[in-house]
Amino acid sequence: QTKKELVEIYQEIAKKHDVQTNNISFKNYVAELAQGYGISANASPDANVAQSSPAATAQAPTVSVQGQQLQKQEPPKATEPDWTRLLFLLPVLLSLLAGMLWQLWRAQQLPSVKKAVNNV
Repeated sequence: QTKKELVEIYQEIAKKHDVQTNNISFKNYVAELAQGYGISANASPDANVAQSSPAATAQAPTVSVQGQQLQKQEPPKATEPDWTRLLFLLPVLLSLLAGMLWQLWRAQQLPSVKKAVNNV
């Protein structure tokens, strides 16, 4: 039902505002839907003309289109590795290593402190 309403609205607008389109597929689709729903296809007379004379459109002049064209690109050159990440990571790793060494040294110091406390 929605397609039927769309066809009716399009035909009404086309008749009221003299709307025309060069899209032959669209014209054929609208005419086909209009015929299928029993709606008069006279509101879009261009569709009937397009269906009856496809040879006329085949003789239309072609227009060359200009715009951006795809061109083959060279692969990107190898870049040097980014060492800044490692430079930011270096202080963190050094702090971790210093903490491990500090804990190891403290663990070795504790037995002598315990002996001194026990002797007192």
